[in-house]
Amino acid sequence: MDTEGKFMDMEEYEAISAKAAQPQKVMEEEKSESRRRELLQSLESTRLARTLRETLAGKEARIKEL
Repeated sequence: MDTEGKFMDMEEYEAISAKAAQPQKVMEEEKSESRRRELLQSLESTRLARTLRETLAGKEARIKEL
């Protein structure tokens, strides 16, 4: 039924339903993209932390040699 209480045909119903679903789909895609960015940022932080640990370990080893 439409806002006036009339029954609409299936084609009209599907068109309205498709329009209503678009914001939901866009929102889901934005969430997915946001999560992807978070994961990439986390991965980059992990790599930086590992590089720092390796660098510090190397410097500590050289200091012990002295």
